[in-house]
Amino acid sequence: MLRLLIAISFFVLSIDVAYTQGTQADYDRAAKLGERYQGKALNVRPLINWSASGDQIVYRQSKPDGSTHFVQLDVVTGKRTPAFDHERLAAELSKATKKTIQATKLPFTVVEMEKNPDVIYFQIDGVRWQYDRVSHLLTKKGTAPPPATQQRRFGFGRGASRESPDGVWKLAVKDHNVQLINVKSNASEALTKDGTAEVPYIEQFFWSPDSKKVMLQKVKPAQEHKIQFVESSPRGQVQPKVHEMNYLKPGDELAKPQLALIDIASRKKIDVDKKLYDNPYSLTMFQWAKDSSRFTFLFNQRGHQVVRWLGVDASTGNVQAIIDEQSKSFVDYAGKMYLHQVEGKPEAIWMSERDGWNHLYLFDTKAGKVQKQLTQGPWVVRKVVKADDASRTLWFTCGGFYAEQDPYQLHLGKVNYDGTGLTILTSSDAY
Repeated sequence: MLRLLIAISFFVLSIDVAYTQGTQADYDRAAKLGERYQGKALNVRPLINWSASGDQIVYRQSKPDGSTHFVQLDVVTGKRTPAFDHERLAAELSKATKKTIQATKLPFTVVEMEKNPDVIYFQIDGVRWQYDRVSHLLTKKGTAPPPATQQRRFGFGRGASRESPDGVWKLAVKDHNVQLINVKSNASEALTKDGTAEVPYIEQFFWSPDSKKVMLQKVKPAQEHKIQFVESSPRGQVQPKVHEMNYLKPGDELAKPQLALIDIASRKKIDVDKKLYDNPYSLTMFQWAKDSSRFTFLFNQRGHQVVRWLGVDASTGNVQAIIDEQSKSFVDYAGKMYLHQVEGKPEAIWMSERDGWNHLYLFDTKAGKVQKQLTQGPWVVRKVVKADDASRTLWFTCGGFYAEQDPYQLHLGKVNYDGTGLTILTSSDAY
């Protein structure tokens, strides 16, 4: 009997090991899974950049052999041409970086275009480069903007430009401060002098449409908080490896931006009072009014209990809370955020849970007050599908409108900007 029990025990254990422990071949096969599918789906979602004129785009195209090249497309005629001389640029880059650069594998993925159609910009290893496609002159233009994750948190890029809209000026960061450069003469002067290595100005500039003012940002970087983790089975050695990375935790100091408004004619700088945007998790949606009278941005406080849409008066630098959203728990900025500025009117449509249900509100953007609650009741707006300013009609999806149905079923509805004409267009108990 004892021998039988031992035999059964070994049999059960062998089954358990077989199902819980993969073989070396299993791990090798899993490790090569990415290689097997790499390059199988090409050009699914290319990164496209538009020219300032709006009739040209540049994008990178990948080929099955692993090579890449950049294409310029005339959106009017449909004609495609190489965006630049790849061989010549590779040679210039090799000379400037003292590295071997292949024309079919250029070390950047995105090309930017500004006012001058002959000039392109790109980034390599934290350095921003300018390349003249006619003269083939390659110029190093300083450090590149922060990584994409920081860009999303501080709204970099939307409406940002080095050149003024009228083409007279351009800006650059030098020794932590902003330089104002005359495009025609190339003469430069210091526009700011208070930037330091600890709190530098960053190379993201927001020009007013009339080119008379520009909004700058000076940012104190987030503190470093290094954490360590162990790679237990590194390739090429038996012993584990210790790695280190920067990872901020609750209580650590985040990056702190300070906005500065500059009047170009007088060179006067106004520090924008940060009382209403202190301790930010993110600053996003930076935008000038079309008449250059006001600069707006969205502030999300660390902890997400306060979200404000703020306006900066271009004449005085005074900051107004156009929309002030506060919650004792948190504002769902990731899943329930919608802001639409009504064309030609001092109005904006905002999504909020301020009455306990997720609904839509029309705001007076001059007074900074709710003008009208557009939807209300014990149901929720899930998403705005379309805002039609011409007919002043909002189209949206909602859930829970029919009490007898599953609240997760979505229905299509519409309402006018004055809160009238609320109509739920679908009623089936289905998604």
